[in-house]
Amino acid sequence: PDTEMADFDDTIPEPGEATLDELEKKMLIAAIEKAGGNKSKAAKMLGITRRMIYTRLKKYGLET
Repeated sequence: PDTEMADFDDTIPEPGEATLDELEKKMLIAAIEKAGGNKSKAAKMLGITRRMIYTRLKKYGLET
């Protein structure tokens, strides 16, 4: 099993509990925390580019 994805199991809500944007924001925060603040590493965990991390941080008002 993919242990990196298994670590995100706790962040996935039950159906109807969260919107896709809320889930995306939660996953973004969890990945950055797990990566120790390293956004490149967080992006790799999520399968997106570092640029996409910054775009989403701005989208959710989480710019650092």
